[in-house]
This record gives sequence, C-alpha cells and structure tokens, in this order.
Amino acid sequence: MISREIYLSSRPNGKPTLQDFGIRATEIPEVSAGQVVIRNLFLSVDPGWRLLFNDEGIYDEQLLASHHVTPPVLGLGDCIPGFTLGEVIASRNQKFPLGAIVIHQQGWQEYSHLDDATKFAPMATIDPHCSLPLSYYLGPLGQNGFTAWLGLLDIGNIKESDTVFISAASGATGHLAGQIAKLCGAARVIGSTSAASNASKLREIGFDVVIDRRGGNIASKLSSAAPDGIDLYFDGVGGEHLAAALRCLKPGGRAILSGAITSYNDPRPHRELIGVPELPVIMKGLTIRGFRVFENMHHWEAFAKEMTKWLSSNEIQAEETVYHNITSAPQAFVDLFTDGAKFGKSIVKL
Repeated sequence: MISREIYLSSRPNGKPTLQDFGIRATEIPEVSAGQVVIRNLFLSVDPGWRLLFNDEGIYDEQLLASHHVTPPVLGLGDCIPGFTLGEVIASRNQKFPLGAIVIHQQGWQEYSHLDDATKFAPMATIDPHCSLPLSYYLGPLGQNGFTAWLGLLDIGNIKESDTVFISAASGATGHLAGQIAKLCGAARVIGSTSAASNASKLREIGFDVVIDRRGGNIASKLSSAAPDGIDLYFDGVGGEHLAAALRCLKPGGRAILSGAITSYNDPRPHRELIGVPELPVIMKGLTIRGFRVFENMHHWEAFAKEMTKWLSSNEIQAEETVYHNITSAPQAFVDLFTDGAKFGKSIVKL
C-alpha cells in the first residue's frame, strides 16, 4: 500500500511558505502483532506546531517529563505532526478493531502505520452514536473546544457580569470561546480579528463588538469598545494584544493565556515578553495565568458532555475552513498566518 505524506523540507525564516514543505510517497508495511493501519479521513491544521519548525528547543523538558509528555523533535525531512482522525483498516491490536474511528498524532499522512498505543491521542474518544460530524473531534470536540471551555470556566472563572475580550476571535479556539462566554452569561463579549468578512461572521455567532487589529493601536480600540474596562481576557495572541488587555482590565481582572501566535514565527521562541505594563498589574491586583490542556485531562469528560449538548442543540456554531486532499495541507498551514484567509477550524479532508 502506498501513502503520501507531507514533510518539512526547510526551516521557515519568519512566516512559513509553501517552499518549506515537501510531499513524498511511502510504503505502508503489513501489520504484525499489536499494530494497526489507519486510513486518515481528516487532518487538523494548528498554528502551535509552527514552533517545532525552529532549530532550537521551545519546551521546558523538565516540565514535560513531569507530565510524561514527549513532543516530537522535528528535523528536516520529518513528517509534519498533528492530530489526525481516521478509520482502522487493518489491525492486530484488540484495542483498535477494524472499522474503529480513532485520533492519533502520527501527522500529515494519507495512511498511518502505528505500532505503539501511545501514538493515539488520549483526549478524544470517538462516540460511534454521535450524530455530529467526525471533523468536530479535531476542533470543537477536540483540543480547540477543550481549550476554550477549560480556559473560561475553570481557569478564568467566568462570571455572568463579566465583560470578556477574546483575541484571535475568528480562530479555531477563539470563535468557540466567544460563544461559550455568551452561554455562560457574560454581559459583553469583544473579539479581535483582521478581516472585515470575519468581523461580520463573529457578530452573527454572538460577539457584541469586534475590533480590527490591523493598523495596531489595539489599546485605543479596546478602550473604545469597553470604556468601563474588561473583567476577563482570553489570550491566544500575546504581544500588543496582551499589553493592551492588561491596561484595560478592571481591578481584580483576570488574563488567561492559551497561546501566543505573534511569537510563533519568531526565530527566538524564548524571547522575553516586551511591553507588559507591570505597574497596572500590581496596582490593580490582576491575575495572569497560563495553562496547558494536558495538565487538566480530569475535566475532559465534563467538557465533552457539555460541548456535545451545545453543538447538538445548535447553541454553538462550529465554523470550519475545509481544504481537500493531502496536497492542500501546506496551503492550509500557510493560511493560518495570512490575514482573512480562513475562519474557524482549519481542516484537511482526505
């Protein structure tokens, strides 16, 4: 059996380009004891993987070891990693029979040959009776939905009277976070985006105000959108957005940090945060907290139950930008860093 896969052909200098990726054919071997072959149906395209394209480490090895997490070390020629959903088509593993729908992290491949159960992402259990689209398990019922739900309800302790600001609001996590905030009774939800078309879509799904991050001056735009200040900031951007939000937060306000896409294309991933207003943080008694989903898997069952209910009842609209064929995966990734090129979750349908 022949499969095609996407690999890293060169390290990006800043934003990734199509020339940084290659495609090749590989032969899938027969399965032996404990092994499976998966025909992949959907690939998840996520900006955080950009960090692995750099030639220096980005993770705290001691922290990851304490949580038994080993991120891939991506070398030139390595297959691009990522969450992938597919169907088991050959198996000598009782845990994963023929026809089972599974999620793994083998990466951008048409077919995947797995010989180690740890390759299967533990956070997603596919419910064969669920009527929702399978691709949702890579987005709203996957890591993106869990990040939004966990960040707001547990880490951020959202309250009904809150004014909430969400950066990267048109992204895979941000557009869900805004809708969750409204369902939790937030008084006002503000989002930032970089395209007029995305702004109108955000208003359609419940955002009260949308600010355009193009042209900078985020602090002034946010102050105009929330003249009385904000209570909770959900950050997926970092940089100027974070600095502006900290200045706009009310006394006792909370900032929860789930991502920092402005630094993903920086060749210095450990660069110090510049421009954070320390005195307002101190004088207003602000709370700034970063979080990682793999430390909070004990909340997964509650999240999956509630998110499934919201999606099934159409209380949350899951938006997707769908690409077709393995050859479109590099373009899908490049578009993550291109203003207005996508809305919601980026998915490659094979």
